[in-house]
Amino acid sequence: MGLNKIVDRLQDLLGTDKGLKAKQIEAVEKLVEKLEKKKGKFRSKLEAASGEKEIAKTKRHLKVCKAQIKKGQAALEALKSSDD
Repeated sequence: MGLNKIVDRLQDLLGTDKGLKAKQIEAVEKLVEKLEKKKGKFRSKLEAASGEKEIAKTKRHLKVCKAQIKKGQAALEALKSSDD
């Protein structure tokens, strides 16, 4: 799954009230895991990058991954705390 699709899916899940919270929690957890894998791939790619454009693009992707992971983890925390 591409970075844009993962980010879009995460945004959809965070912006809606439909579905059960358990399903939302599971889906967000899976997406955060995928983002973590993508982040690892981008880190490896950054180490191997040679051109300025490639380095800048990879850094941008890393920044997006980190931001979305943080957002997803915050959402998980909120979903789990509202379950109690």
